[in-house]
Amino acid sequence: VTADGMYINREHHLVGTRCVWDTFRSAFLALAWAIIHKPCLILVNFVLPQELRVLSMTLPIFDLGDTVDYGVAAYMAPSKAKQYKQAPSHLDCSVRHIDAATEAGALDLHRSANNLRERWRDFRKDDAVGLIANFVCFFRNVEGTEMTKEIRIACWQTEEDASAWSEKKAASARRRGVAEGVAGLRTAGELQLQLEPQCEIRHQDRCKTCARLVESDRLGVRAPRRCKACGGSGHGYPFF
Repeated sequence: VTADGMYINREHHLVGTRCVWDTFRSAFLALAWAIIHKPCLILVNFVLPQELRVLSMTLPIFDLGDTVDYGVAAYMAPSKAKQYKQAPSHLDCSVRHIDAATEAGALDLHRSANNLRERWRDFRKDDAVGLIANFVCFFRNVEGTEMTKEIRIACWQTEEDASAWSEKKAASARRRGVAEGVAGLRTAGELQLQLEPQCEIRHQDRCKTCARLVESDRLGVRAPRRCKACGGSGHGYPFF
């Protein structure tokens, strides 16, 4: 199979035997990894400072090659976002690059991380009206360089909600004399985009009992909480 890359040229019993063996060793090693990594993860996070945290994959993934950049993704959504009935209509997206090869770039990287932590802390502490979710992707290295990439996406109910929050935070930063965004960073560049859906959003949920899709008859509104087929409750998937 490795030589010609074609399973069709091999006998079925050979292919089946190899599949069974691959499944067995993958399941065994995944179980062994789960037993080992969980206690180590708890121990390391207990020793680290409160601001730092170590994460690890619970299941093996495909080897995507050396040309793929691996990163970390974080998702935060306020609890009241599940109460919104209408689909969101505004997204704030920013892509930031920082040259971490220099001493100034390393400091910019720390400042950017602190800014993100304060932003999420404000989301939890203040009343961010209209916020659906905030999503962040961080890539430590891009294409084998020391350039880091950070992608932030904030989903809002309306553009007015996003503007009101931005103005509130900008006014607070001016009072404290703190620079917003990349203004206080020396080696960073940032692209900011404001996006909106090009069509009506169809929100879908899934039934916990029968696993059927649950969706509303009208576009742009939240899916029903109950499955029409069996009456079971849905998982409560968010809009974003």
